[in-house]
Amino acid sequence: LVPYYTKDSQIFTPVDSDKVVMRSLICKEAIMQLIEEIPDIELLWVKDEKQREMQYKETMRKCDCRELIRIIKTIYQRMQSRIAEGKKMTASDEKYFHLAEDRLYGEFAITLGMERDQVRDFISEKVQQKEAVNTV
Repeated sequence: LVPYYTKDSQIFTPVDSDKVVMRSLICKEAIMQLIEEIPDIELLWVKDEKQREMQYKETMRKCDCRELIRIIKTIYQRMQSRIAEGKKMTASDEKYFHLAEDRLYGEFAITLGMERDQVRDFISEKVQQKEAVNTV
């Protein structure tokens, strides 16, 4: 396999392995449905730093777009709280935030036919549109 965004890499894995998650890309309809559900996706609150990192790792292994959104949303909320307290984002949160964004936005970009760096704004715009409709 050749990763879409890292053409100079190759991945060799047995096709009958239960250890490696392989699935088809998410379809456009599923993306739009997920984006619509973002406000309702629950956060992943774990107080203990080590337990939180283990939860992030486990969630990343699932390769599930809903779970990636959950990580992004959780870490974003944590980041806002920490900034309000005058603190920085933890190294672990920063690492998993970027990993989750890269995976989610990369997959969405391929399916939606856009650049990866446009996906965040696309999602924000759709969520804001939904919130505006719901407040009217």
